[in-house]
Amino acid sequence: MADNEILQAIQAMRDELVSLRSEMQGSMQEIRKDNAALHNDMEALKKDTSTLHNDMEALKKDTSTLHNDLEALKKDTSTLHDDLESLKKDVIRIPVIEKNTQLVMESVQGTNEKFRRLDELEEKVDDIQTTVSVLKALTVKK
Repeated sequence: MADNEILQAIQAMRDELVSLRSEMQGSMQEIRKDNAALHNDMEALKKDTSTLHNDMEALKKDTSTLHNDLEALKKDTSTLHDDLESLKKDVIRIPVIEKNTQLVMESVQGTNEKFRRLDELEEKVDDIQTTVSVLKALTVKK
C-alpha cells in the first residue's frame, strides 16, 4: 500500500514537473519575442548610428567606442539573462527536491519499521526453534 502511495506521489511530482516545463516553455516564447523586438530595436539603432556616422565624421571615434560598449553590454545582459534563467530553474527545483527527500525519508522509515518487525519475527522463530529443540531432546530421552 505504501508503494502505491509513493507511486501516486511520484506521479503528482511528474505532473507538476510537466506543468512547470509548460510554463517555462511559455516564458521562453515570451523571451524570444522580447529578444526579437530587442534585435529589431538594435537594428534600428545601428541604422541611426550609421546615418549619424555619415553625417558627423568628427564623432566617428566616439561612435566606435559607444558601439563597442554596447556590444559589451549586450554580452553582459546575455550573461545576466542566462544566470537569471539558471537561478529560476534552481528555485523551481527546490520544492521538488524537498518533496522527493521527504518521500525518501518516509520510505526509509517504512523500511526501518519492516526491518524492526522482521527482527521481532526472527526472535520469535529463534524462541520456537529453541522450544522445538528442547521438546525433541525431551522426547528422545523418554
